Amino acid sequence: MADADQPTVYTPNILWLDGSDAEMAAAVRESQRTFDQYRDALSRTLPVVEDCGVKVFFPSQQNPAAGEHMWVNEVAFDPNGMVGTLCNDPGWVRGLTCGDRVPFTLDRVSDWFFVAGGVLQGGFTLKLLFRRFTPEQFAECRNDAPACYFADWYDQQLAKRSGPGGTLTSFSQSNDDPSYP
Repeated sequence: MADADQPTVYTPNILWLDGSDAEMAAAVRESQRTFDQYRDALSRTLPVVEDCGVKVFFPSQQNPAAGEHMWVNEVAFDPNGMVGTLCNDPGWVRGLTCGDRVPFTLDRVSDWFFVAGGVLQGGFTLKLLFRRFTPEQFAECRNDAPACYFADWYDQQLAKRSGPGGTLTSFSQSNDDPSYP
C-alpha cells in the first residue's frame, strides 16, 4: 500500500492507492450498486458487446485487508458468484497468473465496463483515475484498452482546462457533468 502522505503513486501498469481515498471508495460502491447493468449487457445478443471487463479485488494471503485490483474477462455467472479469466499478471499478490480462471463474488468487484455500439458504460474507478492523470501519464496508456475508450473525452476535458500555453490548470470533474462518460 502507498504511504498515507501519498495516496496515489503512478508507475507503469500499476497504481498504488491508499485505502483511505473516499472518492475511490465511492466509485467502487457505485460499481457494485450498478453491476446488474454489466450482467444484463452480457446476457443480451444486441447490441453486440465489443469489449468488457470486471475489476476484482484479490486479497493478499499475508494480509487479507490489502491486495490487488485486477481485470477479469470471459465472466460466467452462477447463483453462488462468478468466475472469469484473469487479464493481468499480479504485481505482488502471490499464487495468480494471467490466464487463470478465478472465482469471485460481487463484494470483490471494484469496477466494470463494457462497450456496445461504440458507447462506453461503467468504468467508475477508471473515470476517477483518468481525471487524476497528467497528460504524460494518460499518453502511456491511451492506445490500450480500456483507456482508449476515454481518449476523446480526456482530450476534450484537457482542452477545457488548459491555461495559457496549453498547461493543465485543473482536471477535476463531477460525475454529474453530461460530458463525463
